Amino acid sequence: MDSPINFLAALIWFLRKYKDGVYYTLPHAVELAQQPYDYRNNSMKLLDNESASAKIPLGRLASPDLYYILPVTISL
Repeated sequence: MDSPINFLAALIWFLRKYKDGVYYTLPHAVELAQQPYDYRNNSMKLLDNESASAKIPLGRLASPDLYYILPVTISL
């Protein structure tokens, strides 16, 4: 249950630090979560299963209409 929350929290924290937070918005976090990544070994399958728990609901948020009204920054 905590893994999807931790995954999203890590994305938000990364965006907060990356380039002084210029991409620190919910739409950017949703899009970053959907990006594919390469595996170096088979032990990453567990990570993929855990992140899928967050990717699926976040993917449902991906829409131009929602992104239009959510360009505000995330506050922690």
